[in-house]
Amino acid sequence: MAVNMSSIVNQTGIDEALFSLHFNDGTAEAALQDDLSYMARLGIRTLPTCLIQCKDKALLMQSFAYADYVSAIEGF
Repeated sequence: MAVNMSSIVNQTGIDEALFSLHFNDGTAEAALQDDLSYMARLGIRTLPTCLIQCKDKALLMQSFAYADYVSAIEGF
């Protein structure tokens, strides 16, 4: 089944010409690779993951339970 990229882009409200420019010139791929490299440096192995930072502390959260967030934030 072929994916109609134009249809998907239009449904999301993204400017199709701008999307095509970045998709075709390699800048979108480069940005994706930068993001994947950043994820690897942080040790992110699953999505979604939430990064909470405050001053010199950082915490990766892979739980979405409210109580876990309260506990993490109180720990800062």
